[in-house]
Amino acid sequence: MWRIHRRANRDQNGHQLSFLCYSKDETARFVNERIISNEGFSILKKAGLLERYFWEEEGRENKKINVEDTSDKMWPIEIQKSWPLFIMGVSQMLLELIEQMKRQSEQDMPTPNFSAPMHLIEGFYSELNNKLAGIWQTNGSHAFFHHLNALFGYAPLVVHLRRSSAVLTTF
Repeated sequence: MWRIHRRANRDQNGHQLSFLCYSKDETARFVNERIISNEGFSILKKAGLLERYFWEEEGRENKKINVEDTSDKMWPIEIQKSWPLFIMGVSQMLLELIEQMKRQSEQDMPTPNFSAPMHLIEGFYSELNNKLAGIWQTNGSHAFFHHLNALFGYAPLVVHLRRSSAVLTTF
């Protein structure tokens, strides 16, 4: 199982992209090798856009790690154990959504290859990120929240506000 986690620039960690993978050791090493040998990885590193990369192996020194160990400890154990399945599907959907958007963008502006000037690469992916945010803002309430609500039988939901915002969202 695997998932993507994106951190916003709201705390000392800044923007952070994490790829979490629950696998056998040899699979994890293979995935890590594919990441660090990717041309895009080295281009981002050389341009200073990848500030740091680290790979952590959990479950060492005879300590067994369970798939739920990366879930929020505040959740009931049933959610902790099932969350990785949910978020992996969401992560797969996100990557497919980005691929679909890239294909659609090809009609207006081709995806720059890694030999293109960095400002073109950054501009392309910034625009792609803006489109992704637009899809979320326009469709997230129905495509995601409404249909999750339906799966849970439209039971009332207690919403805990984490911070105030100028955007009001209803679902």
